[in-house]
Amino acid sequence: MVAEGLAPRNYPLFSAWDYVVFAIMLCISAGIGIFYAFKGGGQKSTKEFLLADRSMSVPPVAMSLLASFMSAITVLGTPAEVYTYGTMFWMFWITYMIMVMVSAHFYLPVFFDLGVTSAYEYLERRFSPGIRRLGSFTFICQMVCVMLAGFLAVIIQGSINEGGFSEIWRIAERGQRVEFFNFDPDPRVRHSTWSVLFGGLFTWVAIFGVNQSQVQRYLSVEKKSRAQIALYLNGFGLVVIVTLAAMCGLVMYARYENCDPITAGFIQTSDQMMPFTVMEILSYLPGIPGLFVSSVFAGALSTMSSGLNSLSAVTLEDFVKPYKKNLTEAQYTVITKILVAIFGGLMMLMAWVSSYLGSVLQAALSIFGMIGGPLLGLFTLGMFFPWANTIGAYSGMLVGFVMTFWVGIGAQVWKPIVPKPPVSIAGCERLNVTNVTTSAVSMATELFTGTTEAVSDVAERPALAELYNISYLYYSLIAVLSVLIVGLIVSFLTGAQDPAKLDPRLISPFFDIVCCCCPGGCLRKLHCGVQHDDKDAWDQRDREKAAEAERDDKDRLELAEQQQNGGIENGGIENGGMKLQNEVKVSYSVNDDDALTVL
Repeated sequence: MVAEGLAPRNYPLFSAWDYVVFAIMLCISAGIGIFYAFKGGGQKSTKEFLLADRSMSVPPVAMSLLASFMSAITVLGTPAEVYTYGTMFWMFWITYMIMVMVSAHFYLPVFFDLGVTSAYEYLERRFSPGIRRLGSFTFICQMVCVMLAGFLAVIIQGSINEGGFSEIWRIAERGQRVEFFNFDPDPRVRHSTWSVLFGGLFTWVAIFGVNQSQVQRYLSVEKKSRAQIALYLNGFGLVVIVTLAAMCGLVMYARYENCDPITAGFIQTSDQMMPFTVMEILSYLPGIPGLFVSSVFAGALSTMSSGLNSLSAVTLEDFVKPYKKNLTEAQYTVITKILVAIFGGLMMLMAWVSSYLGSVLQAALSIFGMIGGPLLGLFTLGMFFPWANTIGAYSGMLVGFVMTFWVGIGAQVWKPIVPKPPVSIAGCERLNVTNVTTSAVSMATELFTGTTEAVSDVAERPALAELYNISYLYYSLIAVLSVLIVGLIVSFLTGAQDPAKLDPRLISPFFDIVCCCCPGGCLRKLHCGVQHDDKDAWDQRDREKAAEAERDDKDRLELAEQQQNGGIENGGIENGGMKLQNEVKVSYSVNDDDALTVL
């Protein structure tokens, strides 16, 4: 709501230097990608294209993990969140560190030991130097450094303008923006210690523990320990990012303490606060606003690149390869690149749709909770509960989606009532606002400085609407609990899985880590029948299957080349008939599907 009589001011605009900085960033990003994609012949296999041939070192993987989800949503949404609601969101730094430990030691080892390309290959098993290191390191550091530069420019210049960061902190305390360790147990509180630590933990483990984009990065290094180190380095980077973003939010509040741009009608949504602030305080420095826009685009590009890569990997591994087994690696790689182009077009469409979703930060974390929560529950059910069966997994997944979408969609129909700290426009004259009358300022001040007063004409809310007031950070927790409870109940009712028959690599080494000092006999009981001592035998079995599959692929390729070169013509097929017959029989004994393909 904008007070009548208030008019937008004249905004500072981009200078030529801003456009130059922005254009240089885009050209460098595109140039690095194109150069290293084609240098040395390009990526000739899906392993090179999707996993960098598992030859990456720790630093670029850690930075890539950090850049993947520190997106434009972070650059725009987090400062706006702190400006509007205060510093409780900053508490996520604790959640990040707990999330890193959980993901590094309970989820990552399972994916790494299996060596999957798609994270969802795990579900099938459980229930039924392509890119040079220097190129990767240069590209990722460029993205992350530009993002940090955008934050730092706002913090430094804003602190100078407002009399130092200590003065900014004092103003934020006066405006009720500084809040830590809110132990209110009410789940309807937007951000409390409980929602940030517990609800936020499940939301972020769903992202960094089992999300395809991150799993691919874990698998791009050679050793499990290096992947875990990369994840820990990423955790420290997350703390730096959320700290800088929160500080930007405080700087914005200190500047607009007495002239809220949304109330005054200068901008329409809180997500516009950061760009508005940049143009207000940095427009006199040529190129700096362009640097900020570059940081936003860098965040968007990092998220899009990882998302496109992971989407193409999942589609290829889970939907193309099962039905097209006789293609060569080069053909699979071409298909992967075509899929990237298709998904890129869909992302552009979704970017337009997302403009109608409201606050970008809440929208993103809500979606992560509503969709990523059931997925995390499914992986958790498989990795930590060896009795779960396929029917239980399907049932738990279905109920998890129903629960989160019920609450999430209900929250869109009956918007949660979220008290906000007060705002004011009594000091808008300081910003040289045009066409603002004294009466309008007074009226707007009365309307917007109080945030918890009841409004008599608001439609009466049904009792069920109170459920939709629950913090969006709890969506993932609700989903995980729903999947686990329903999945286990249904599994036991329909015949639980025998843990002794499971591939032990499919079960997380939870008790081996938590109870590492327990004697062997005690650990075996805690394993609940899972034969963890047989992992080497399962590894050997996989190696034998891979060798057989490689021989079959080689035979098929040789046969195809002979046919293409005219090696098998007329009587020639009779001369090689016995050999071909034997090849088909061998293939049939190893893999029925491959044999049918040869025939």
